[in-house]
Amino acid sequence: MRIAIDSRPLAGPWGGVRRYTQSLVEALARNDRQNEYALCGLPRSWDEPSFGPNLRVHPDRFPMARFIDQLRLTSVSGPVDLYHGTNYMAPLSGSFPTVITVHDLSVNLLPQTHPMRRRLRHRLLPKLCHRASRIIADSMNTKRDLVRCMQVPPDKIDVIYLAAGANLERVEDGKALTAIRKRYGLPERFLLYVGSVEPRKNLPSVLEALSALKESGREESLVIAGRGEPKYLAHIRSVLRANHLVEGEDVHLIGPVAEGDLAGLYSLCDLFVYPSLYEGFGLPPLEAMACGAPVLLANNSSLSELFETSSAFVDLDRPDGLLLAIETLLESADLRAQLVEKGLKRAQSRTWDDIAVETLDVYQRAAEGR
Repeated sequence: MRIAIDSRPLAGPWGGVRRYTQSLVEALARNDRQNEYALCGLPRSWDEPSFGPNLRVHPDRFPMARFIDQLRLTSVSGPVDLYHGTNYMAPLSGSFPTVITVHDLSVNLLPQTHPMRRRLRHRLLPKLCHRASRIIADSMNTKRDLVRCMQVPPDKIDVIYLAAGANLERVEDGKALTAIRKRYGLPERFLLYVGSVEPRKNLPSVLEALSALKESGREESLVIAGRGEPKYLAHIRSVLRANHLVEGEDVHLIGPVAEGDLAGLYSLCDLFVYPSLYEGFGLPPLEAMACGAPVLLANNSSLSELFETSSAFVDLDRPDGLLLAIETLLESADLRAQLVEKGLKRAQSRTWDDIAVETLDVYQRAAEGR
């Protein structure tokens, strides 16, 4: 088969969708020598190294090509047997079957936490789901949401759980850790959040808990790593000040972290906190587990499904729940050690090669109309 893959996320900022797309493409290159892959949607300036002999980059041939591709595929010349939309988008017309990956339905369920342009784009999702031969979901939670919100038949959806990257493991090299601490101005001890800085991630609740810890005499710092829109970052800073926290002392907003530094950042933290209001999967908690960090999650959406036995949970409906959970974990080295052990087992339970094999099976069934 000749399979076109929407590779636009590869040219975007680091985040869950880019990590998914890159890890999948790399794993397909390792595990599949029979099919030919056309990586489309990349800018003409793309100069990254090739993924493999059967994976050819098809850059945009003219301005606005990636938008036209959403209606009709123009960036790949010659016949295509299958198209995989790695972030739900796919051509709305064409003689080939499509597979789309839907990571979550947060835009539909929590629209107020997303910018207008994203909400407008997601209006195409019902049509894309209807056109798709098969749909890949990252969790049973997302599958249930697709059935409930998009009226997708359950037997059309394949759940493929994700994996941590092979390059993410605990860093033991003291010099490397010291260099990372210096590079980002990290305190000696800190709580850590990694991910997009946006309303859905519920970061103000962590700032409020941190402020309560400070008032009780416990000096803890929070490091927030990730990209955010300037307007929302300004809001986070206002919440920070309103809670009598000092940026650069109590809270460190370090922005996006270089890919090579991520494992070290996870390895340095005392506790990874992720109080998100909704997740279709949640790669950062799994990455933190792979690097030996104890993890505290919100008990909702896919998080409770995927990490039921490998993390601590907090009920966000309880006003002081996050504060008490953080205090409990920081005061118990034994509890943190248990979470580290369970988290490592969870992170090592799947690889991206597993995901590639399962995805190839979806491609085959879509091509055969099954």
